[in-house]
Amino acid sequence: MAGDFNCVISQADCTGKPNMSRALEKITKGIRLYDVCEKHPHTTAYTHYTNFGASRIDRIYITEALINQKQAVETVAAAFSDHFAVTLRLKLDGTRMMQKDRVWRKNITLLEESTFQETIKEQWKKWQKYLRYYPNKVEWCDRYVKKQMKQLFQREGAERSSDRRELENQYYGMIYRVIREPISQDVKAIQLRKLKAKITRLHSIQKRGALLDMEDKDRIPGEHISLHQYLKSRKRRTIHRITYVIAENGLQQTGRKEIMNTFTEHKTRRYNNIKTEERKIKELITCGINKIPKIANEAIEEEITMDELKTAIKKGKEHKSPGQDGICHEFYKIMWETIKQEVVDVINHMYKYGTETDKQKSGIIVCLPNNSMPTKETRSGNP
Repeated sequence: MAGDFNCVISQADCTGKPNMSRALEKITKGIRLYDVCEKHPHTTAYTHYTNFGASRIDRIYITEALINQKQAVETVAAAFSDHFAVTLRLKLDGTRMMQKDRVWRKNITLLEESTFQETIKEQWKKWQKYLRYYPNKVEWCDRYVKKQMKQLFQREGAERSSDRRELENQYYGMIYRVIREPISQDVKAIQLRKLKAKITRLHSIQKRGALLDMEDKDRIPGEHISLHQYLKSRKRRTIHRITYVIAENGLQQTGRKEIMNTFTEHKTRRYNNIKTEERKIKELITCGINKIPKIANEAIEEEITMDELKTAIKKGKEHKSPGQDGICHEFYKIMWETIKQEVVDVINHMYKYGTETDKQKSGIIVCLPNNSMPTKETRSGNP
């Protein structure tokens, strides 16, 4: 229990005439709360000063169980207040769980605007000039282009967010002015409906990303977000959140650390390397398996053409999870004419020389629930 109590329960907590509170004293003693500041016979850390004296009206009370976990108590100056702040440091039991930052993902709604597409085209020409500073296009794309693209999308998103807030405030100001204007109620109602529609449209564009968390059968292309769809997407996120898990030994784990360790140990055992003998593998290969004809083998070894890559990109579904670089499938589809030559060169260089960066070799594993098994067991999630 903490705050500005505006009273004291001891004469030692103030100078001059005290504002005593017997009710507060009964409460703290009744529920066994203790003042975190230790009483010192010569000095007192006052938190409020006036022309008539000083007092320690800002206090923190803790339970007896937290007394032994107290590390330090300090009175420090606070901005925008005539009171001093009281800071308390406690030692918490258990290991602190460190959560990594969420994976960044491009805002695909920006790609629907022709002006932003032109911005990407102009920036892409500038990025091509830095190709000579890298040994190959794979390194150039991974170390430079993806970084610049992320900054471009984040900067554009921040500007749009600021513009959206300013535009919304402007709409509300216009509503206030329309209400105060001495015009007929019919004309006033029409103007208010138009402004309300603009605000609704502004919010629908902002919440369009909620459709990404919904199944394809719940929406149609070009459909605006509705309240039902938004609430359904929020509910879907809550359902997929794991609050407890049943380990293989039958024990229920509820802590974040225990849940993570349970899944890690289970997946490590399940997908660990299988010991094999090289002799057995060679025997398996020679067990009547037909070899690929020479002509077919030469066709496989040929470089990937631009038409083949374009066909593969067109077959990809929308609203799928991107990799660690945040580049989604829609980006390749919309900006294909601008980036097609560099993408083909990168793919062929990786295919021919087997060059991959460290980022391309790493990935994020997410366990998707298996509906045929209990959702709270470790074996119910498939990576």
